[in-house]
Amino acid sequence: MNKALSVFGWFLFVLTVFLPVCILISACFGYTFSLSNYFFFANLTVLASLAETVLSLILKNQHCNKTVSVLLAISAPLSLVNLVFYLFKSNSFTAVLCLAVCFGCSCFLTVRHGKPTALKTVSLILSALTVFPICFLSFMYATFGQIGQNTVVETVYSPDGSYYAEVIDGDQGALGGNTTVYVYEDKMIDTAVFRLYKSPELVYLGEWREYEDMEIYFKDEHCLIINSKEYAVK
Repeated sequence: MNKALSVFGWFLFVLTVFLPVCILISACFGYTFSLSNYFFFANLTVLASLAETVLSLILKNQHCNKTVSVLLAISAPLSLVNLVFYLFKSNSFTAVLCLAVCFGCSCFLTVRHGKPTALKTVSLILSALTVFPICFLSFMYATFGQIGQNTVVETVYSPDGSYYAEVIDGDQGALGGNTTVYVYEDKMIDTAVFRLYKSPELVYLGEWREYEDMEIYFKDEHCLIINSKEYAVK
């Protein structure tokens, strides 16, 4: 049973850092990473945190190994970071709520099993200082994050289909809006777990509703024409 406590601790740590680490590493190489099902992973994470918490309550006098104790000592702030990434990447409020429960479990596990004491103390103080700003951020995003609406109004493919450009109408309500053109490489790694694709390149930023009179087409694979002006596609 003591081994189970450590195994679930490792499993919880991997699930907690999986999304933030994959997004950051992918971004360093110019790629965009996303999960195929955020709701599934959020539920899996909260189940792992609940299982670890229940095991901790049952095995009152048992302890994790030293490595897992260190991981649990920093699990509270890591779960907050994970929650923020889910907040901006997932459209599922339920998924974010699951990760809020996971944060509560992580705080308990940090207090109960986190070692060394100095690391655990710093971890809990850091979590306490950031939890309220994150809650406020979550509230603001949930309230105002969907005011703006981006609509793809036209898609143009390059001659051999290696790239495509999306013309996007950005409507920000009373704040106005803009017209943007992003170029995508038409390649994607799509698995049952995640999606990975080259991050789009912003090649044009114009006035709101400018797309209505926009002339856009590919001259060749590496040259996009917008209103008679050439834009290089890298």
